[in-house]
Amino acid sequence: MIRVKTPITLTIIGLMLLIFFFLYISSEDTNSAPTNKEKDKLIATLNEAELHVYKEAGEKYDVDWEVLAAIHYKETNMAMKTTYTHGGAHGPMQLIKCVWIGVDYTPCQQNWLADIPIEQTYKLDVIAKNGGYGKDGNEDGIADLQNFVDSVHTAAYYLSSHKYRKDPEEAIYNYNASRGYVEDVQRYMGYIQQDSKNS
Repeated sequence: MIRVKTPITLTIIGLMLLIFFFLYISSEDTNSAPTNKEKDKLIATLNEAELHVYKEAGEKYDVDWEVLAAIHYKETNMAMKTTYTHGGAHGPMQLIKCVWIGVDYTPCQQNWLADIPIEQTYKLDVIAKNGGYGKDGNEDGIADLQNFVDSVHTAAYYLSSHKYRKDPEEAIYNYNASRGYVEDVQRYMGYIQQDSKNS
């Protein structure tokens, strides 16, 4: 026998559906809030005065300038100069000294994370001789690992050398061998690109 739903039953069902709907909306808002905060923080950190450095390096080495800004944000929260080091990496873009000066440099052959005096990494002839990536972005005659402009140009050159145009994801992975790192950088890139379109 088919039971006819009473008005009270229908009211209860309606209220349950309404509660479920509001819980769903609330859940969606909670999940999206951190992402919005993350985006707002990144965009607020972007320094308009330094955007031309990312763009100049990106154009010179044929990589998206947004990836340079995203890596800079991921690595050091866009610090212009820093003594912070993590895992043997140095400078605004957190590059390893042996990547900068070259793996053929004698101390690097013995230890990938060799403690090389910072002034040794400045020398363009030594970098060229040892197959290093260090670049003199500001054209002052040295490649300074701690200098923002040199660091950004070096990161751009590194990504380009690892076939960024062919496979951006793999080039970023070569920069830092973590898939989570790649996902973060690509997400930050998306924020920056979206903000550029809206501005």
